[in-house]
Amino acid sequence: MQTNGIFNWCGSKSYVSPRHSAIKIENIHNSLSGLQPGWFRDCAFYHIWIKGFCDSNGDGVGDLPGIVSRLDYIKERLGCDAIWLSPVFDCGGKGAAADSNMHGYDTVDYYSVNPLFGTDEQLDTLLSEAHKRNIKVIFDFVPNHTAVTHPWFVDSARGLNGKSDWYVWNNEPLDGWVPMGANPHTWFSPEKTADVLLNEPMYETQRKSLSALKSGVNCKRYYYGAFGPVMPDLNYRNAEVREEMKNVVRYWLNRGFDGIRVDAVRYLVEETGADGAFGADTIDTAETHRFFAELRRDVIDAYAQLGYPKCMVAEANMHGDRTLLESYFGTPEAPEFSMLFDFDFAAAVYQMVTGFDSFAPAAGFMKETGRKRLPALSVKACFLSNHDNPADRPASVYAEPNRLKLATAISLLLPAVPFIYYGNEIALENAPGYTGMHDIRFRNAFDFAEAERQCSVPDSLLALHRSLLVLRREHPALRRGDLVPLYSPYRAITAYYVTFEKDAAVCVFNNGTEPLEEIPLHPANGTVPNFRFACAYSSEPSVSRTLDVRQSENARPYAVLSGLPAAAFAVFVPITNC
Repeated sequence: MQTNGIFNWCGSKSYVSPRHSAIKIENIHNSLSGLQPGWFRDCAFYHIWIKGFCDSNGDGVGDLPGIVSRLDYIKERLGCDAIWLSPVFDCGGKGAAADSNMHGYDTVDYYSVNPLFGTDEQLDTLLSEAHKRNIKVIFDFVPNHTAVTHPWFVDSARGLNGKSDWYVWNNEPLDGWVPMGANPHTWFSPEKTADVLLNEPMYETQRKSLSALKSGVNCKRYYYGAFGPVMPDLNYRNAEVREEMKNVVRYWLNRGFDGIRVDAVRYLVEETGADGAFGADTIDTAETHRFFAELRRDVIDAYAQLGYPKCMVAEANMHGDRTLLESYFGTPEAPEFSMLFDFDFAAAVYQMVTGFDSFAPAAGFMKETGRKRLPALSVKACFLSNHDNPADRPASVYAEPNRLKLATAISLLLPAVPFIYYGNEIALENAPGYTGMHDIRFRNAFDFAEAERQCSVPDSLLALHRSLLVLRREHPALRRGDLVPLYSPYRAITAYYVTFEKDAAVCVFNNGTEPLEEIPLHPANGTVPNFRFACAYSSEPSVSRTLDVRQSENARPYAVLSGLPAAAFAVFVPITNC
């Protein structure tokens, strides 16, 4: 098979976007001032699926004015001080119906808001109102692919306006391009794709673009789409594509966003495989890392130099390979992402909470928090579920309320950045009627009546979120601390202590079905601070109000908790800090 120059570099290095936006102080508007580098490490993020969150005008679609109307809920009732907006830009597949899975990762215009969500001006208002409340906002940036109906792709398929090489094309489908492992079909004909989509109701607004694809003179070629035929991959060996996508980030950061969540980072740039097997290396390539280091250096860090530090969060969806995951932090000399989502976390919590196995695999996550030789201020981000298929909503996983609270607590009490998916704080379950890979089950409507009810219930799940987020704000050790596991003879116990500068905290969880008494807690290395701890929060009132520190036979201090009920947890802080 011939590759027709797929791996050749192309495009003009002097290219300037028609929507060019430079990083200059006079171009930065609506931005939150006074942020310090690494501000994101102290935040708790609220992840909003816009369509499902709050509908302000009764059309059945959540929207930007709806989010503005609920900012006080997010900040005061819940306690989050940052928001991740799911894709907000105009997309190919649209639908207002509840069963219409408008995901937004098929972008048709990176410079305008999805009209079902609102207007560019309403987005400006959201940023302004959020910043008045010291709420930071990041947007979902989708650099790997566009919609098949994006004007860039239509021009590329037709060989117009200099866009021929903006996507990955070949004269015939290629074998071995299987980044997801399961689907061997990743090369598509634009003409056939257009034929299919012309009959899809969600693409009603895209008929003009689809008709142009059918009639294009160059439509006999095949394009690569790692995520399927409706989302063709951009060509990052084209200097113009690289500059255009950097400009997208600059445009919206200049407009007031505080950072970006970057979608599908593992698949950006393809490389030749071993022994010349073209296309064999479609994930985690060196060129992919080079681009993100470039984006960090040229765009993200440039704002910090002007006094507006931004953050950059990676969706590097993988399991079981911590070294590979952490490669997306980059190096101190060439940093890449500020934060990495930990896709092992939800499963590890499940094993801990329901498997009664306190340190396998949850301990693997805990022990990774102190890794060295990473860029300054790098941090992991944890979540129990999100809009995608890594895990079901927690309330659909944990039938027992106390188990749900255990899972929630550990997600908020580790020195990582917590991301709370909208509705999880009120025990919203998966939408009924969907199974398997139907991710629409995670994108259901928020229940504000239930949220209002839980606001007045002291032991509600919402109240737990609020209390623990307050505790995080009060104790930097819970946000930035070095973590040391504490081992107990009881397998049901998960415990650790965290220290940061003059602050410390001890967290203890009983994952078992029986209450435990006289629980010794021995540090994995070193010693616990030799002073008394007081209980700052407990899920059960019967928990001892203090945590004693005693001397072992070898004179090393260890902690002792007098008792902990089943499916309960407690957080202790030094008495001098109470």
